[in-house]
Amino acid sequence: MAIGIGTVTGKGQVQVPKEIREAMGIATGDKLVFEVTGQGRITVTVRKRRPLSSLAGALAEAGFWSTCWPEGRAGLITAATAGVFPRY
Repeated sequence: MAIGIGTVTGKGQVQVPKEIREAMGIATGDKLVFEVTGQGRITVTVRKRRPLSSLAGALAEAGFWSTCWPEGRAGLITAATAGVFPRY
């Protein structure tokens, strides 16, 4: 179990101790969710930052091209080039 002490600055910022960052795999850009659980305790949960590349293919998996743009990506590029966007 890792234990560390952080100090609150005048701006309300807290530096997460190195031991805690390493133990939890906290990296730059990750979010920390603070929840007051009562009796002077706070639970902190790490929300990992998702790189943009992790979203690759998300629209295809959701059926975007077949339901919102039946002509597919090629149709979108053609319409964008011509400046014409049909309504569905």
